Amino acid sequence: MGVSPVARNRKRRITAKMAVRLTGETPVLRSDSPMAEGIETGRAPAAALAQPAGGAWSYAGPIDPVALADRPLLSQAWQRRLIWAFLAIGLAARCLRFWLRFGLWEDECFLCVNFIDRGFLDLLKPLDCHQTAPVLFLWVELAVTRLLGFSELPLRLMPFVASLGGFVLFAHIARRLLSGAALVVAVAVMAVAYPGIRYAAEAKQYATDFFLATALIALVLEWWRSPRQAGWLWALAIVSPVAVAASYPCLFVAGGVAAFVGLAATAQRRWRCLLPLGLMAVAVAATFALLYIGSMRGQTAAEIEWMRVTWHRAFPPAIGHPLALARWLIVTHTGSMLAVPVGADNGGSSLTFLLCAAGLWALARRRQWGLVVLAVAPLGFQMAAAAMRRYPYGDHVKFTQPYLTMVCVLAGLGMAQVLALLGHRPPHGKRLLAGALVFLALLGIGAMARDIAMPYKALADQQARAFARQFWGGASAERPTLCAQRDLHLNLTPEMFHDLSWGAMYYCNQRIYRPLDSPAGAADANLAAQAGRPVRVAVYHVLAAPPAVSRLHFDEAALRTWLDSMQERFDLVSARAYPMERFKRWPWHELAALDYVEVYTFVPKVPDSSSNRVGT
Repeated sequence: MGVSPVARNRKRRITAKMAVRLTGETPVLRSDSPMAEGIETGRAPAAALAQPAGGAWSYAGPIDPVALADRPLLSQAWQRRLIWAFLAIGLAARCLRFWLRFGLWEDECFLCVNFIDRGFLDLLKPLDCHQTAPVLFLWVELAVTRLLGFSELPLRLMPFVASLGGFVLFAHIARRLLSGAALVVAVAVMAVAYPGIRYAAEAKQYATDFFLATALIALVLEWWRSPRQAGWLWALAIVSPVAVAASYPCLFVAGGVAAFVGLAATAQRRWRCLLPLGLMAVAVAATFALLYIGSMRGQTAAEIEWMRVTWHRAFPPAIGHPLALARWLIVTHTGSMLAVPVGADNGGSSLTFLLCAAGLWALARRRQWGLVVLAVAPLGFQMAAAAMRRYPYGDHVKFTQPYLTMVCVLAGLGMAQVLALLGHRPPHGKRLLAGALVFLALLGIGAMARDIAMPYKALADQQARAFARQFWGGASAERPTLCAQRDLHLNLTPEMFHDLSWGAMYYCNQRIYRPLDSPAGAADANLAAQAGRPVRVAVYHVLAAPPAVSRLHFDEAALRTWLDSMQERFDLVSARAYPMERFKRWPWHELAALDYVEVYTFVPKVPDSSSNRVGT
């Protein structure tokens, strides 16, 4: 007489429990077994979903809520094709944006202006233009510009390499955690996510945040898969302090990873794993202390009040106001924080939030508490810092870059969970999945088309670079062209680099496109006078500034005094003003600021022949 399916499943459950008690690891069930099918599709009873002690913290293989053995939504062949297709789209979009060489936009210039004259030790001091960045990131950026030159591609080289590395690491992580439709959707979302494409070609630290956080997650997941191999934890102990030195938010990620390892090792009774974990904690704490003493303390003291005003929406209300706190949580998590693959403020990222919530629910339903901790704990640490008004939370997707990996994993898992709810109606699930993937593919292709058609972030960036190419590119020893502020050391706007000013863009483009052998300095003006050559002098004139930079003041009296002194040796033959317009992001046609570059052309005075006559 044959064994009934019920008895066979019961025997498998008993065998699995005995294996967990002996090894502390949860066995991975074959996808074709009725038990695995029931768990993956959500049709198993509560007893089947329950795991023995330690099993909830053990690696149980990739997850796919719609893994129906008899009617899969995607065959293995189609999964591979789609994953490779989206990997190609993601890599192409990132490489294209980098090689199109967009002009530096304002936020990049505010940071990059610090690399023009500073040395490595100078970067330990508070930065100009209200910038804060980890010192290791700054040092690598400065080293690259010293080796390859100060221009767009070298300035963006490290973020570009970090973005590609993080993307490849994410694909590896996604294969460890997901399978089937969940895996394909997660890779697709990451491939076409606008923040990932944008920050791959931007001279800021956000792509580095993404790469280093993803590297920490990859290391801890490799240990989770093979907890007997403690080498992964030792590697984590080495990499974590380096990550914190190059990325401030990696401190929160390291805290979440440490919580995950501690809880998993305790649940599995792997006490020897606590030694590398303890050393990791000591190394991270020591690194953070050194960073704080060496550079962070100065940056924080200089910028904390400005940051609290500028990023006031990124700090939660006091816990004593529960309604305001609840509203802030909803607005923050449905706004720009989760603009992945795209999104906006005022609920524009609600779909991503709902998919991530569905992904968390799917993990909790399977009692995958380790992944829940890995996804949520870093955000909890960052929110605690935001509650203390020390680091912003949400309000912009750039603050989400360290968590982009888990956001895409949860979004893919959440989408698969929605498809699982349509399991009894496969055609609807297939149509929904196909529609989502087509939309994501068009999103990536559209991003590349947009970059080709408009290779700039804002039209004003393109115009500022065009002026620098034409004006400073024509400077030479035969045609001296000087900058009044930098070459002649005229301090016409004392607060220019203490506040936000588009003068930073002017000086960055000047440094990029001015020939290295061009004259620079008051001595060159004297030489031009002696040689009888004309000389041009450019003056950056701050005329009207937005409220954020209202302290900027242009010293008209100092300009007039300088002009009078120049006309003692030269004749002023022309004066021309080039407007530098900046418009608001919305409404896009409204003027935000208007500065000028005033160009004065002088020719040496012709000696009066009558004054050289000698009386008889």
